[in-house]
Amino acid sequence: MQGMFLSSITSCFVTLLLQTCARVLLEEPERRTHLKRFRRPNLENIQRQSLFKVVNAAARKTVYCPYCAATNGAVKKAGALKIIHDKFRAKKTAAEMEAWKKTFASAVEAQKELGTYINKAVHEDLNPLKVLDLFKRISNEVNTLPG
Repeated sequence: MQGMFLSSITSCFVTLLLQTCARVLLEEPERRTHLKRFRRPNLENIQRQSLFKVVNAAARKTVYCPYCAATNGAVKKAGALKIIHDKFRAKKTAAEMEAWKKTFASAVEAQKELGTYINKAVHEDLNPLKVLDLFKRISNEVNTLPG
C-alpha cells in the first residue's frame, strides 16, 4: 500500500502544479509545445510517459511561478499517509523563509514556546480536501497533460 502511495505522489499531477494558483509550472511557450505533443493522436503510451517525465522534471526545477510569482516547493511524502508541500526548499528562497519567520516575531515574544514550532510550520500539509480543491481549479486545457 505504501509503495503505491509513494509512486502516486512522485508521478502525480500535484507535483506539476503550484499550490496557490493551480497552474502548470512552465513558461507559456514551453507549455504550449508540450500540450501540442500530448494532443497528437498517434502518441504511444511509452512516448506519453517519457514526455510526462520531461514536463515533470522541468516543473520541479521551477522555483517561482511564471504566472503569479508565488514560491514553488517540493511535494513529498512525510509519514505513513501524509503529503507535504515544502515551500522553502531551495537556497534561493532562504531570504523569503527568514522574512516569513519574522512575521511571527511578535507572537514569539509574547509566548516563547512558539519559537520551537515555527520550523515545523514551514511545511504545508496537503490533506485530501486541499488536493481536491487544487484539482477543481485546474483549467480544462491542462487536463490533457497527465496522460
